[in-house]
Amino acid sequence: MRKEPKINGGKEKHLPWLHMLATNNHKHWRKFLSFLPSKTISHASTISTASAHIFCNVGECGNVELNIPLTWSSPPHTTPSMSSLMLPFELVDKIISEASSDHSSATLRACALVCETWRAAARPYIFRKIKILDESQLATLETLIGTDPAVGVLIRELIIQPRTEPERTPSRWISRFPAVLPPHLNRLQTIQLVDLFDFGEYCNPDFFSAFSAFASVDQLILRHCALDLRLVYSCVSALPNIRHLHVGTMLPVPYILPHAPPQLYAPQLLSIKLNVGSMYPMALEEILEWMLGSSSKDYLRSASLTTRIVNATAVGNFIDELGGLLQHLELDFVRFSASEIEYDSESTPNLSIASFDLRHYRPVMKADISLAKCTALRSLSFRGCNPTLPAFLAFLSEINSPYIRKLSLWATSSGADRAILPDFRVLVEQLDSRHLRGLEEVCFTYRGPLQRAFVLEKLQRDLPNVDSRGILRLVMT
Repeated sequence: MRKEPKINGGKEKHLPWLHMLATNNHKHWRKFLSFLPSKTISHASTISTASAHIFCNVGECGNVELNIPLTWSSPPHTTPSMSSLMLPFELVDKIISEASSDHSSATLRACALVCETWRAAARPYIFRKIKILDESQLATLETLIGTDPAVGVLIRELIIQPRTEPERTPSRWISRFPAVLPPHLNRLQTIQLVDLFDFGEYCNPDFFSAFSAFASVDQLILRHCALDLRLVYSCVSALPNIRHLHVGTMLPVPYILPHAPPQLYAPQLLSIKLNVGSMYPMALEEILEWMLGSSSKDYLRSASLTTRIVNATAVGNFIDELGGLLQHLELDFVRFSASEIEYDSESTPNLSIASFDLRHYRPVMKADISLAKCTALRSLSFRGCNPTLPAFLAFLSEINSPYIRKLSLWATSSGADRAILPDFRVLVEQLDSRHLRGLEEVCFTYRGPLQRAFVLEKLQRDLPNVDSRGILRLVMT
């Protein structure tokens, strides 16, 4: 793999390619062009320098640091002309889109240097996702969008991550971002709050009042946060047009203010994804109870729930309450120790599923969770469990929706021996039954050391009718 050319002795991490745009250093510019895909770009294009640039590092694009351009008018001046191959804008946009998937962002940056047309095509991808890690980056972004309002229109996802190390002190600057950003980010769709730690000191009533100005946001994601759950509910309720909620790992901390935080709006969520982790497993039950008591109960259509035995009753009640509304359901059963699913045993708990006879064990989760009332399901997904177990065959037999079109199941093996794979033939009766004849896709997600060809061959051999219908799909993870 070719290395990027070092400029200025390689001392500055981000300056080289930014410096090219600012100073029209064509020598260095041509060096970087050599890193563009040769099949896509045969000649360099003319550089337009109608504006000068300074660049400020204020965040991230994907998992890489993002360098944001701050532009102002400057007198045009003559630049050397290069022969160019003019590509249709649609093709340029496709190239830029593919380049944006490069986690290092090197290809995307190189594409932005080709010419003014390519730069314009790259800007929406460069500014699509912005991460703010500290107060100085917030101030830089504030200056940028105040100087170049077009940048704010391009931002679709805002990530607020107050710390990258596990320090446990609230961040004062958190209270500022909803006060200064909403007027400029009127097309923002998603807010992520990551590693947020607060007792209510800065996430106070004034914070939620300002947070409600993000009127265009329809998705809120909270991950690795240490908060009282009432603060979570207030964040959700502060967004007037929120439709999608994802709550990741949570750690409970006390709320220090004398009065409960306000819930400004009645949320109308269409989808939820809850995988709250093991540090506070009861958070799932509490959030589900809050959901059932909110107006979202009448709107929810999609639910993805990561559950354990301790949550099974709450999950079962939740599904029973919303069964007739849910169109998409994903159940992720968390593993404990060597077992793929938790079972209640009087004698030998926590054994691997491959080592005992299920006839002597009561599958606790299945006893608490039923799909019989899910009469509107269009897709159903099971993760973290062996689908050939009797408990999950029972799940399949309960499917009572004429609209079911997609079924996703989990498969895994711990060794390289193909014989370790489950016997998928036990699924034939259910998958070939009348109530599942409307399926358009049966997708198996496999995790393990075996090659794709081996796993696919096993599935095709065990499930010939599913394969002959052309609906069998295998995803490797």
